[in-house]
Amino acid sequence: MARACAALDDSVRQQRMSDVHERWLALENAMTGLRADIEMQLVAVPETAPPRD
Repeated sequence: MARACAALDDSVRQQRMSDVHERWLALENAMTGLRADIEMQLVAVPETAPPRD
């Protein structure tokens, strides 16, 4: 019984780690998209547009 519990614990820990990695990648992708959307909106408003060299 103890071995089964330990194996279950290991399995759950490994699954959580892979879930964290997948969720982190999804979060990075969402933030990249949001950043692009925000930058596009800022360029559309002249007084907030970054200076061009």
